Amino acid sequence: MRTDERDIPPVIARGYAERQLVVVVPEPMVKPRASEELRGEPQGGFGDRVRHRFEIHKAAQNKQWDLVTDALEKRDWSKAAISWFKYYTNFRSPHSHGVDEVTTTSLNALVKFAEWSKSNKIDKLILPVGKTEAKAIAFPPGHPRTDVLYVGHPAIPNVYYPMADFHRATFEHKFCEAIELLMSLGATQIRVQHVTGWSSELKSKISAPIGSPTEEITLDVGRSSNNRRNLLYEASLSGNKNPTIPGHLVWYPHEPTWQTLARGRIDFGLRDFSLKVTYEDDYGVNVKLKGAVAKAGFEIGGEFEQHQSTVWNLEGKFGT
Repeated sequence: MRTDERDIPPVIARGYAERQLVVVVPEPMVKPRASEELRGEPQGGFGDRVRHRFEIHKAAQNKQWDLVTDALEKRDWSKAAISWFKYYTNFRSPHSHGVDEVTTTSLNALVKFAEWSKSNKIDKLILPVGKTEAKAIAFPPGHPRTDVLYVGHPAIPNVYYPMADFHRATFEHKFCEAIELLMSLGATQIRVQHVTGWSSELKSKISAPIGSPTEEITLDVGRSSNNRRNLLYEASLSGNKNPTIPGHLVWYPHEPTWQTLARGRIDFGLRDFSLKVTYEDDYGVNVKLKGAVAKAGFEIGGEFEQHQSTVWNLEGKFGT
């Protein structure tokens, strides 16, 4: 028996491995209502027989639609494309002269998934998301766009980036969270030193607000100090006299050393700190995936920023 549509979790409720890679596709059509099994020819008049035959037609239509949804749930893109084509060929409106533009676009998307499946054998890694469900996802400004592959943030279920920006955006977010934690704990001095990985290669600026709307910390990656060439960033703050841990942090629960530092500050009055921000997992978003995406005809949304195993060290002092 086919899983009821209501039992299928929305994209952001699925496990990360299942929803990591998505492509937004047009809505195919509102699913027809489920029909009950029809038995026998009614004994009524002509009108009853017409209605009965219409219901038989609707039952066949629903059965064909079930084949489409079954294939989509199983991510059998080839079967879905074939079933979808049969559905619109046999059950489209008699007033239409062919498959409409939305249907054609949707079918083309499924054909691409079928090609992806055949050539790369990684069809189960891609999740097609309709535009309605995509409204629950936070995309960058100007997105989502057709044929662009998006990668989910590993720690925030509703945030997705174009594949090209995934590593840069994810690392920036983790770095900014570390800065926010230190500021909330009352840091008065923060120095960021490059240990390994990204430094001058990360060409964009990373900005982290410090609470006051008139103050901002800005990191210009690659600008070296006269004293220490690995110094990426340095700031002096007035300090928070009531150390707290922000409640919305997403990396913090997975970083034992961050937790130890926070406890040392809040419970024991820690004065000096040294905290590492590491980014070592490529989450499978690499050059091999980039090549497969290009071969399947999808875009990545810009110039691909390759993963680098990166460690930045944050040192400084807390206030009294």
